[in-house]
Amino acid sequence: FFFLRDVKSFRILKQVSVDFGNEMWGLTNNQTYLILSNGTEIISFISPKSLEIVSTIVVKDSKTNKIIKGINELELITLQNGREIIICNVFGKNLLIGVDLKTGYVIWYIDANDLLTLEEKEEAGKSGVLNGVAWDKLSNKYFLTGKYWPKMFVGSFKLCGNGINCDSFENLIGDSLKDVL
Repeated sequence: FFFLRDVKSFRILKQVSVDFGNEMWGLTNNQTYLILSNGTEIISFISPKSLEIVSTIVVKDSKTNKIIKGINELELITLQNGREIIICNVFGKNLLIGVDLKTGYVIWYIDANDLLTLEEKEEAGKSGVLNGVAWDKLSNKYFLTGKYWPKMFVGSFKLCGNGINCDSFENLIGDSLKDVL
């Protein structure tokens, strides 16, 4: 269901039932479309007026062309050069990916396995994986958390080169995020 609400009172003005053929997992927007993930490799672009799917992209690795399934949480960012990237987590893994909004190709990976201590990982259990990403455009800070995680992390990513075609981010995430809770 989607709800159209009054901006001031937040009262529901209209409720719309829509069927996108699967579950809704992540939702963001680019001021033109609602951008939706459903747990597969497909990201859909939806008209906010008609609530119909306008187009889709398939998420694939840019080097191997391999399909990446389990696209979950979505956060749209705009790079300094104007390029729009969707940061996604991959369901069931402590992995963030940067997906080019136009092509669907994954242009970078960030391994988030080292954010939690071994004890925190054990406490969170098998389901305790990365599951939340948000970006504050004003501060250019990212917020990361996970299912059953005891804390949230905030920080910035130190991207190499032009911030797009980097091969490895494994070591950067532990150095650049600070525990805030």
